[in-house]
Amino acid sequence: MMLMENRSSRGEAEPDHRNIRGWLLLIALGLVIFPLWKVATMVEDLLPAFTVEAWSALTMPGSHAYHPLNARVLVFELIGNGLILVSSLFVAGNFF
Repeated sequence: MMLMENRSSRGEAEPDHRNIRGWLLLIALGLVIFPLWKVATMVEDLLPAFTVEAWSALTMPGSHAYHPLNARVLVFELIGNGLILVSSLFVAGNFF
């Protein structure tokens, strides 16, 4: 703390940390790509299970794809992926 006060009191310029270079660029790229990938995965793989036909085939007793836990797992997957998406956007916002 004292070192920072001495620098600014002597009139030296603080280093500019706004530039993203080197290995930090790879992390920034991952933080930008991950939410886009997560949305694409949710739209392509998870949301089709919530159509009326797929939902009834997966959750109605007696159908060929029925399992008692299908409804719970699908809702859990949707909520979990939504939370991961929101948290990744939060981390990316704080990073930049």
